[in-house]
Amino acid sequence: MASSVVLATAGYDHTIRFWEATSGTNYRTLQYPDSQVNKLEITSDKTQIAAAGNSQIRLFDVNSNDPQPVATFDGHQGNVTAVGFQKDSKWMFSGRRRSRRQRVLSCGGAPRGQRARADRETRAPILGR
Repeated sequence: MASSVVLATAGYDHTIRFWEATSGTNYRTLQYPDSQVNKLEITSDKTQIAAAGNSQIRLFDVNSNDPQPVATFDGHQGNVTAVGFQKDSKWMFSGRRRSRRQRVLSCGGAPRGQRARADRETRAPILGR
């Protein structure tokens, strides 16, 4: 990718699109076949993007042409509506609306293309909003 700006969109059409920010050109499209995409979050180093959908999160390489996810995190119940990374992107967290369950996931926990499960799950109020 030529630009240092990563612009990605996703939604109910089951796709993730990467755009060249200055020209508005769509240069890459990924399929998310199992559900709509509720939330996208990119790592601070801009190398990976998490896509949260119904019951799972998929982690993709931003700069790869491989359409397959680096990892798939299963085990969520219902729509995942919150996802983010800790500062150095070793851990990812997730949550969902109307639930007091949050998950902490290791981003290096599964070999490439494998399915992974949450390392920790907590039950506590989500602060904010």
